[in-house]
Amino acid sequence: MWVSSGSAVRVGLICNPAAGGGRARGRGERAAEELRRLGFVVDAFWSTGPMTAAHAATRMALVNEALVVVGGDGTVNEVVNGLKGARVPVGIIPSGSVNVLSLELGLPHTVEKACAVIAAGRTRDIDVGIVNGRRFTLMVGVGFDALTVKNLNPASKRRYNEAAFVWTALRKEVRQGGPDFVMKAGDRRFLANFAVAANTRYYGGRFGVARKAQPDDGRLDVVAFRDRSLVGLVSFWFGALVGWGGLHVSATEARAQQVEFGLYGGCGPVWYQVDGELAGTLPARVSLEPAALTLYVP
Repeated sequence: MWVSSGSAVRVGLICNPAAGGGRARGRGERAAEELRRLGFVVDAFWSTGPMTAAHAATRMALVNEALVVVGGDGTVNEVVNGLKGARVPVGIIPSGSVNVLSLELGLPHTVEKACAVIAAGRTRDIDVGIVNGRRFTLMVGVGFDALTVKNLNPASKRRYNEAAFVWTALRKEVRQGGPDFVMKAGDRRFLANFAVAANTRYYGGRFGVARKAQPDDGRLDVVAFRDRSLVGLVSFWFGALVGWGGLHVSATEARAQQVEFGLYGGCGPVWYQVDGELAGTLPARVSLEPAALTLYVP
C-alpha cells in the first residue's frame, strides 16, 4: 500500500509514444491526466529512441516513489534495465502490440483501470532474468524464434499481433534457417534449433510455451525443441496456443537457475531475442535475480 508523509505521492511516467503503432502517445497523455486526478504528482517523460527509456528510469528512480510505464514489453524491458540497483515499484499501462507481461499478471487494458491498479497500491515481487548482462522479465528465445523476431514485419506485428509471429515462424527460410545449438540447464544438455528460457508462461501473446513457469518461483523454465518440419512446428505452436497439457514429442523441459547456450560444432551465427527484441548471437549465459522487481498488480 501507499505510504505518504502527508504530501502527494510523486510518480515518474515513462511513455514510448511509438509503441502500439503510435497509440501509446494518447494513452500516455490520458494516464498522466488520470494519475493526477487520483492525487499523484506526475513527472512525465516521452522516449525518443532506443534506450532513452532506460536512461530516464535510472534518473527518475532517484526522485520518484514509483515509476509508471506506458508502452509494450520492449519499453518495460528498457525500464527494468534502467533500474539496476534501484528498488522502485513499477506500474504498467499496457500499450504495446502484444503486452505479454501484462497478460501474465492479469493487468487491465484500459488506461483508467490500469491507473486504478496503481492507485490501489497492491504489489507483487517477481524474478528478473539476466542474459549476457541484460535484464529481462519474460524470456530469452534462441534459434528460429529469434530469426522470427529478426524477420518480423513491424506493420504486420501491429496489425495481426500473435498471428504475425506464427506466419513469420512458419516461413521456410525462417524455420529451416540457422544451425542447431547446444543448451545446458543444470547438469542436463540438449541439442536444439529452438529453445526458450522463460520466466513466464506466455510467449508472443497467448502461446503457453513454458506451461509451468511462474515469474516469482526463483527458477527459469526451459523448453528445448528440435524439429524443422512444417508439421512439427504447426503442431507445437497450435498446442501452445490452445493449452494442450502434454509436452510435444520433439520438445524437452527442464528447470534451472542458470542456463547456458553455445554453438554446436562451431557453426553460427545463432541469434537470440530478449523479451521479444533481437539482442545478439551465441554464446549466452542466463541467470536469475529472485524477487528483484516490484510491480503493481490487481
